Amino acid sequence: MPQQRWGIPDALPTDWRVYFKGGWREGLVHQVARLERADGTAIALAILTDHDPSERYGQATVRGIARRLLR
Repeated sequence: MPQQRWGIPDALPTDWRVYFKGGWREGLVHQVARLERADGTAIALAILTDHDPSERYGQATVRGIARRLLR
């Protein structure tokens, strides 16, 4: 579902496949993912936040961190 594809999936270059799970509650937004490429490269990534003023803010933080890590 598109509304579930926030954070790490939004940050991926097109040559990656992603399997992910996110979670949130007041002040916390977390997401973990397994990333795979056709060449066999696979990595795991977990981004955990705390003290987020809103869920949207936390999602943007996860996305921004993922973009920096996956450059």
